[in-house]
Amino acid sequence: MLLTPSLRMKLQALLARLSRGSEVSLEERLALRRWADRDSSIASALRRALRGRGSRATMTGVDGLMADLDLGDPEAFPYDGRCEDLARWFSGSPPWLRRS
Repeated sequence: MLLTPSLRMKLQALLARLSRGSEVSLEERLALRRWADRDSSIASALRRALRGRGSRATMTGVDGLMADLDLGDPEAFPYDGRCEDLARWFSGSPPWLRRS
């Protein structure tokens, strides 16, 4: 998907505010999420920004590696072994994964 330069700059500014932990309105978050659903590069930038809210300097071991490789969901909850329904476990996955 091709972004106009002005839209790209708006999204970058929004992602920068989000990664610093600055205030981001609900409307801005919803718009950002819609763009992330359409474009994988924006989705990746959003994950990095959300992960950046935490203290990356203190991440070590597997958590640090996962953050550096941009793997996993930055807001994911730990796996609950009592959950036997895989569909429910993957309910928070991106739309392209849910369809497969």
